[in-house]
Amino acid sequence: SHNTSSLPRHHRIIHELDDYVPAARLFDCFRDEPNCVFLDSSLVNDLGRFSIIGRLPYLKLIKEADRFTVNGITVTDCSFEDYLRAFLDSNREPNETELPMVSGAIGYFTYDYGRKLQGVPSSQPEAISIPDAILTFYDFLIIEDCLSQKVYLIANGITCDAETQISDAVQFIDVFRSVSIVEPAPGRIPFPIQVRPNFEREAYKQTIDRMIRYIVEGDIYIANMTQQLVIQSAKNPYDVFCDLRKNNPSPFGGYLDYGDFQIICASPERFLNMHGGCVRTRPIKGTRKRGKTPEEDLMMRQELEQSEKDKSELLMIVDLERNDLNRVCIPGSVKVTELFTVETYATVFHLVSD
Repeated sequence: SHNTSSLPRHHRIIHELDDYVPAARLFDCFRDEPNCVFLDSSLVNDLGRFSIIGRLPYLKLIKEADRFTVNGITVTDCSFEDYLRAFLDSNREPNETELPMVSGAIGYFTYDYGRKLQGVPSSQPEAISIPDAILTFYDFLIIEDCLSQKVYLIANGITCDAETQISDAVQFIDVFRSVSIVEPAPGRIPFPIQVRPNFEREAYKQTIDRMIRYIVEGDIYIANMTQQLVIQSAKNPYDVFCDLRKNNPSPFGGYLDYGDFQIICASPERFLNMHGGCVRTRPIKGTRKRGKTPEEDLMMRQELEQSEKDKSELLMIVDLERNDLNRVCIPGSVKVTELFTVETYATVFHLVSD
């Protein structure tokens, strides 16, 4: 049977590793464990300060189109949202550390999840079938503070006592470090790929024309015109992630392994950050590529800083997000603290607000 009652009171231990080992190396050590996940800050800046590894899952909620399961058992008397709300309410506890989390869930929500929640129909068939949302609650977290180069092991003592979890992990890490030798990078093996967009060229142009008509007629004032690319390759998903983090470092990377599918992320964008009753969002609109020479690089940066089109586009998003935040925040408390900031990444410049 399932219930959403409180977890047993447990004894949490937070242990700092004596020697600094980057989280990416530690994830190598634990990544074969089922449901092990990695939130990765491969670009260390104010946004990308922490990396988080989740181990030892004790509660896994899966929301599919027509069913909801808790640890693999179908639940019919309660929705995903109601179960989650009740579980979080009965297990709420403050995080009194400087770390981003000491317990809780890591997972994902698909665009389809949000779309269905708002009752918006889709004109596109789903290209891949994965659950609308998965949230996994982890007993054991490894957190790297990338700025101070410290690593913390956090054992919550739910699946077994915290002392055992810590001593097992420390021992495992010591063995891993003594036997693992960093191999020299082999010559890169190119993987042939096939790319399939979900638009033909002509249909794409017609869709753009239709959107322009909508704008002229006043039906819409902003649209995010995107397409989905399906890329076929024999490359291992974990190698895709490792190459991405090397070639395109980002503050919000991730590798979430769910067995029969993986989610790989390398995002520059902070969607939401909540801390001490304060919520922040940091939208990006406006991009220029990096230059091949310092002169071209500076020119591209200045072009983005001075672009009226990109600024007006970002301003629209700022208005939308202020509107969204005003629905859940204290009236009058929503402030724009940065309006047009240029952020620098390996391959692009971005225009950002906060």
